[in-house]
Amino acid sequence: MREGSAHKQVALWYAGFLEALLWGSEGGIDASNLPYSFVSLPLDDSSAVAEEIRLHLKKTLDKKVTVMVVDTDKTYSLGGFHFTHRPKPVKGIHTFSFVAYVFGRSLHLKRRSTPLTVAGQGLSTELALDLAETAHKLRGSGAGRTVWDMAEKFGVDVTEVTWGMLKGLRHTPIVVFRKNRSKN
Repeated sequence: MREGSAHKQVALWYAGFLEALLWGSEGGIDASNLPYSFVSLPLDDSSAVAEEIRLHLKKTLDKKVTVMVVDTDKTYSLGGFHFTHRPKPVKGIHTFSFVAYVFGRSLHLKRRSTPLTVAGQGLSTELALDLAETAHKLRGSGAGRTVWDMAEKFGVDVTEVTWGMLKGLRHTPIVVFRKNRSKN
């Protein structure tokens, strides 16, 4: 299929050969929940975006908030050692490119969504990973886990999915957690 090869070409240009081989990841390039042949590229500076959102919420709501940017690409854990193929995760998660993906999947290690940045109150690596995975489960997959699932759901070719089709689906790109205040 022409669209599939064009998508792989973008992954090769943007993320490199080994990242383009990863099933369902391809260097953080996402085509699910987007119409036609659109894709979204990873943020260049997720820290700046998270801080901008945090400051806007603080000013607008007059509340202290913490903002975390998460990628559904997985971080694998071996005891207290966490690693991912995703570049630039939060402190405490090590990046090993393609090797992390192969090693983590082949050994069936615990895997969770990858927190890329935290703006505001600092979080431990373990808490950030737990929140990232919980948010992923709460958000769901929208139109499907992959662009192929999305097209199948609507019964059309991948290039025939439209904004109108996607509008009718429940999609939750943002999850809000509230800190539980203990009563003393």
